Amino acid sequence: MTDSALANEPNIRELLNKTFTEEALTILCFDHFLAVYRRFVAGMNKQQKIRRLVTYCEGRGQVDALLSQVRAYRPAESPSAEERRSVKPTQPVPDTASAPSPRLTQLKLEALEETLETLVKQYKAANQQLRSTLSAVDKVTIQQQIADLEQQMQAVEAEINQLRTS
Repeated sequence: MTDSALANEPNIRELLNKTFTEEALTILCFDHFLAVYRRFVAGMNKQQKIRRLVTYCEGRGQVDALLSQVRAYRPAESPSAEERRSVKPTQPVPDTASAPSPRLTQLKLEALEETLETLVKQYKAANQQLRSTLSAVDKVTIQQQIADLEQQMQAVEAEINQLRTS
C-alpha cells in the first residue's frame, strides 16, 4: 500500500504543520514544488501554504512525492505510516515564526523578479497584438488583458519593493 493511500488530506496537513517551520516549508516548495511556491503571495501564513501545497499534490497525483520529500527533509522527525494513520486533524495553529532568513528573502526576490520579467514580456506582446488587431471585440478583450497585466505588474513591483526595503 502506498503512502498516499494511508494518508488523507487532514493527516497530510497535520504532518506538514508538525514537521516544518514556515521557512522550511517555503524552501521545500521552492526546491521541489516550484509551481506551488510561485503561487505564494505576501502575507500568506503557514496554514495557507500547506493547504496550497496539499491541494496541488493531490490534484496532480503527487502525494507520494510530497511524502517522500518530507522524509528526505526531516527523516528523524518523519512519522511512520502507522503514526500518520493515527494523526488526528486539529484546528490551524497560528504561525509565530520570526522574519524570513536572508536566503529565503533573496529566493523570493529572485522569483518575483522572474515573474515581473514574464509579465513585462506578456504586456509587450499584448500591446503589439492590440496594434495589429482589426476586430473591435478582440481589441476590448486585449485591452482587458493589458489592464490585468498592469495590475499584476504593479502588485509584483510593490512586493519587490517591500522585500528590498525590509
